Amino acid sequence: TLRGLRLLLHKLRESVTVVYRFRHQDGSWRWMEGVGTNMLDEESVRAIVVNTRDITERKTEEEKLSRSESHLRRAQSVGKTGSWYVDLEKNTLEWSQEVYRIFGRNPWTFPATNEDFFASVHPEDREAVLAAFAESIRTGKRFEIEHRIILTDGSERIVFEQGEVTRDDRGKSVAMIGVVQDISERRRAEEELLRSAAIIASSDDAIFTKTLDGIIVSWNPGAEKIYGYSAAEIRGRPVSILAPLDRQDELPAIMTKLRKGERMDHYETVRITKEGKCIDVSLSISPLKDSQGKIVGAASIARDITERNIIVGEIRKLNEELERRVMQRTAQLEAANKELESFSYSVSHDLRAPLRAIVGFGKVLMEEHSRDLNADGQRLMKVMIDNGNRMGELIDDLLAFSRFRRQHLVLSNVDLNQIARDVFEEVAAGNKERSIRLDLRYLLPACGDPALIRQVLQNLISNAVKFTSRRDEAVVEIGCSETGREVTYYVKDNGIGFDMRYVDRLFGVFQRLHSMEEFEGTGVGLAIVKRIVERHGGRVWADARLNEGATIFFTLTNSEQIPLCSDEP
Repeated sequence: TLRGLRLLLHKLRESVTVVYRFRHQDGSWRWMEGVGTNMLDEESVRAIVVNTRDITERKTEEEKLSRSESHLRRAQSVGKTGSWYVDLEKNTLEWSQEVYRIFGRNPWTFPATNEDFFASVHPEDREAVLAAFAESIRTGKRFEIEHRIILTDGSERIVFEQGEVTRDDRGKSVAMIGVVQDISERRRAEEELLRSAAIIASSDDAIFTKTLDGIIVSWNPGAEKIYGYSAAEIRGRPVSILAPLDRQDELPAIMTKLRKGERMDHYETVRITKEGKCIDVSLSISPLKDSQGKIVGAASIARDITERNIIVGEIRKLNEELERRVMQRTAQLEAANKELESFSYSVSHDLRAPLRAIVGFGKVLMEEHSRDLNADGQRLMKVMIDNGNRMGELIDDLLAFSRFRRQHLVLSNVDLNQIARDVFEEVAAGNKERSIRLDLRYLLPACGDPALIRQVLQNLISNAVKFTSRRDEAVVEIGCSETGREVTYYVKDNGIGFDMRYVDRLFGVFQRLHSMEEFEGTGVGLAIVKRIVERHGGRVWADARLNEGATIFFTLTNSEQIPLCSDEP
């Protein structure tokens, strides 16, 4: 060390201060400070004068101060609290490292001045902060204020500041010292706590907490309303006071689950009120943990479901009664169907036999004994035979109408294009003397029973051909339009049409808009169409004008929307 000092002094030719450790006679190391000075004689060193002093105590205090400052910085970081110092005469501001972190500033690129500080304060709070500082400088009193600051990324924080003024001997304010703390998280937690408290206070459910020993700690207004106890009456009492005698064994099992960290959701049981009334409740119970995660209690939410259970019981009774009535009604319908089948059988056999006899004997009389009848008698006999035949047709149509109501649907993808062509050819073959043209547009496939859909087209095309008999050229147009899952089909003709005032009668059984003398038929065909379409879940309607033709519309489900249509709707 001395050799190095000598060389350094010779080189620099000036005084040098050196701090070093020196072993004391007692064996300890002492801090020494030595000041060496050259004794120059022109260009050479004549001597070195060294003054030394023991600075061990000073170094010890400096180390203590350094550790203290380190601890203070760590404490400020943990507590999110920083310190600042304002020189009011020089208008300068010193911030601790934590203040820079709170304000989101870089200490190496952000100069600390009063203006910099106030520029970070939220514009809506700036006036209040300036006023607090000014009042403290004027009166010398400590100030405390909570305000918002704006970070460089545009986000906000909430801080709490305290400060006081330092005065000189003449009482002039020369400086301010203070601390600032980031309380953003605390404020958010407090706000969340307030919201939770407001929700708990306004809830109609009973919300309360208890210790692991079952002692009630908190009690909200909803609990007062449901159980009848005020908070003052119930706090500190065991939760077992709410359980009827026959439900006391539930409580230990519940507490055992809670101690394991398990929760219970919507557990339905019975509880007793202050007045001794038993009520049905739905319980949700969760374990409560402290800051170390240890389970210290439980939170319970209870909802009074007494009225709900009464309603559920009444609904159950109504459902049972409804089911009984449905079964009874089903039995009645089955009996009615059997009677209808018997009636159909009677019509088919018992009525047909005498009807066939009347028509048959009438024809015999006309063929073999017509010479014995005068002209009026022959006319009456012809009327009798025609009405007998018409009666037979009515019986056939009535039986068909009844059969379509009971017939089971066998659903599949139906190609209406082919069915429409086949039916038209059959109908046209029976009217070879007429000029009938088919205008068939593309028909989307439908989900339905092929046999019944064929019957629909059979009836509609036959009607169209029949009511165009007075036209030189009859035109039957068949087409469709699609709306989502539903397809609307139509059969249009250029025939005689009808008055729309009577459209409501069009699809009724035995309802006719034209006389038998004008057009033959029994008036059952469109009723059968309506019944078949409605069994497929569709609708039927008509549009027409007198002497301008008629259009019958019906809807079916698009089989392209139901590729595997196979079940009865």
